[in-house]
Amino acid sequence: MEKKEIIRQVKRLKTIIPAGAKVAFYPSAGIRSADFNFSTLPLDFVICSDYNVKEQQKGKVITVKADNNLCLRFIIESGIKLDAFFSIQDGAIEGGNYEFVNSIGFIGRLLPALKDNFVLVSNIKNYFDINKGPVKIVKPEPEYLSIYRQDIYSGYKRDISKYEIYEYKRIYYNPKTILLKNSKKVIIHRKSIWQDQNELDAIFKGIKQYTESLKESIKNYWPENFKEDKVFDVFTYTDSTTIKPLLKFANKRGFIKVGLVPFAAGRNMHSADYDRGKIRDYSFIIDEFSNWQEEYPKEIHLYHLDKHDFESLYNL
Repeated sequence: MEKKEIIRQVKRLKTIIPAGAKVAFYPSAGIRSADFNFSTLPLDFVICSDYNVKEQQKGKVITVKADNNLCLRFIIESGIKLDAFFSIQDGAIEGGNYEFVNSIGFIGRLLPALKDNFVLVSNIKNYFDINKGPVKIVKPEPEYLSIYRQDIYSGYKRDISKYEIYEYKRIYYNPKTILLKNSKKVIIHRKSIWQDQNELDAIFKGIKQYTESLKESIKNYWPENFKEDKVFDVFTYTDSTTIKPLLKFANKRGFIKVGLVPFAAGRNMHSADYDRGKIRDYSFIIDEFSNWQEEYPKEIHLYHLDKHDFESLYNL
């Protein structure tokens, strides 16, 4: 998307939504926003994204003609912090798009835009990848969350009584730093890599395995201060046993701090493996980086949302 259009969309949200407003995001909202009713909710605005809608504001509903990742970019660049997140149909029916909005990848992009406490409303039973992330369910007060069952959020499944509605609280984990014998560092963070993108010289994440449409969608997500030229495909420079190609590439480019998301687990393991107690051993990262004698990189930062990822390194 052209920069001038991005600037226009960001300015539009800033003009409509005043500072301090309570705002929700409804990705893959579909084209039937006229069916929605958010009148009783403790929210001032609900941003509904879809690339087939007419751009308008009607009551609390603000429609944004964009895919989910691009709309999320507008929200982040507008400085909006979200009070609630609507995951209706999970993007499988309404809104089109290229990924489920309950996926761990989308959740990682969403986290920087969420307030420390937020409400998640979903009609997808037992499909909360967000539960794997650095958040916990706040024991709900029935009289507080019951208000979220009084409106209409979908042109398809309207029985709100069957929705899953929880309040979540963000958890801040202290990073674990491993100082290596060559004075280099490995630092493990349980949070979204996008929260630290300003501090990193390079971000390595899974891109290559996506469809072309999803690749373009994710590129649309990177806000103005998310530099596209420092995001690289992690699978191009690593596999399940080595990060040496990544180290060589970082040294050639002079990257001091590089950030990675889980890679070996993503290619060779599934969540069912975790349930059976199989944990991917990432100790080869420590071994190879301990013996790395080139100047760059000086620090490797590992970011994860699922508590099982990099678990073997926490136990060192």
